[in-house]
Amino acid sequence: MLDIYLPHGLKWWAMAKFQLQDFVQYGQMFEAYRSLLSDDRQAIMADYFEFNATLAEIAEERKISRQAVLDAIEKSCEKLQGYENALHLVANRSRITKELKDIHKISSDALAKGHSTENALPALETTLEKISEKVENILKEI
Repeated sequence: MLDIYLPHGLKWWAMAKFQLQDFVQYGQMFEAYRSLLSDDRQAIMADYFEFNATLAEIAEERKISRQAVLDAIEKSCEKLQGYENALHLVANRSRITKELKDIHKISSDALAKGHSTENALPALETTLEKISEKVENILKEI
């Protein structure tokens, strides 16, 4: 069985679903804050999160122990979490992405329904109000 380790040494097959989501979240935080880590930590984290390298593969390549790799990943994840707690880039990106998807759906639905000339103007006004509200929410966040 393939061993994928997450922070705190947990193996993927021994984890609950929410912990796998944490793995994705750490990957997103790494993408956002990678430049704030040292070059060595960036390389280890990239091997782990982007290239799916195992602890053993990373350790062999860097000529360090698996425990040293795991420690580097855990400490990097703690730093990434601290950056996210302070800056909220990943959370804001997620909220903005959701708002943009909502805007797309609202406008697509309006275009699909708006071909009837009888209801076109009221539907268009309602759609524009919804879009305006969503855009205001996005602008407040950035």
